Amino acid sequence: MKWNGYFAGQPAAMQFFALLLFLLGGNLLASFIGVAIFLSVYGPSAIMEQYPDMLRLLQFLSAIGTFLAPSLCVAWLFSRNPKAYLHIAPISDRTSVLWVFISMLCLTPLINLTVYWNESLSLPEWLAPVENWMRQQEDTMQHFTEILIHGDGFSPLLSNLIVVALTAAVTEEFLFRGALMRIIGQWIRNPHGVIWIAAILFSAFHLQFYGFLPRMLLGAYFGYLLIWSRSIWLPICAHFFNNALSVIIMSNHSLQEYELLTGEISSAEVRELGLWAIIGTLLFFLVIKKLRTIYSSH
Repeated sequence: MKWNGYFAGQPAAMQFFALLLFLLGGNLLASFIGVAIFLSVYGPSAIMEQYPDMLRLLQFLSAIGTFLAPSLCVAWLFSRNPKAYLHIAPISDRTSVLWVFISMLCLTPLINLTVYWNESLSLPEWLAPVENWMRQQEDTMQHFTEILIHGDGFSPLLSNLIVVALTAAVTEEFLFRGALMRIIGQWIRNPHGVIWIAAILFSAFHLQFYGFLPRMLLGAYFGYLLIWSRSIWLPICAHFFNNALSVIIMSNHSLQEYELLTGEISSAEVRELGLWAIIGTLLFFLVIKKLRTIYSSH
């Protein structure tokens, strides 16, 4: 039996449900394989946090199982042209990659400013249990990230660029800008609605609520890059640039001293960051205009 496109033409609800099933199954399978490898190498008494390299392997397997594999399965089953379903097409103008890189640099001050605003938010007192849970989730993810990034020298940096920056960019974009935007687009015809709903889900999925706003803004920008270029590779490039910049800053002790880069600023530095955010945002829109000109001519 030929399974390629076997369920083509099925409603979006069925595709969404299938995506969730594949996502859950892929995550469980990747976790099982990762834990089995860890136990076979280090034994049941070992503490996983003591082995950053193994955590990177588990993160790699989790990204493949949770994001990439479900996207490919849904595209294969629900479309006779999986590449078109996921917008797997070459970038028609490679100079746009350079402009995307410049745009991410310009956007960094605004993103860091929204990080400050987001972290300053507090819920009403009657929602204190929810806020405490959110803080715990944030601390857990921050602790995990610090362990993952840990390590001096070129080898850990290269590993983190491959796993945290490149793998995450490819796999997450295939899911959120590839499969998910395709499914949402069958419910909502307005492309802006599709982009922002996918961006909200993208941010919520990370379970880092004090970084929700900046991650949502980035997700929306990645969505617009897909709409303009019709290629999944351009938002992947933008996602990679963003992640790689974070990895490089977190891996370099001297760069961590610059609060405007890390986003860990005090209230006294908000005005300076706000000025840079305004300048960066204006430059960002100029770059966006250039990008849209490039793709409107194709």
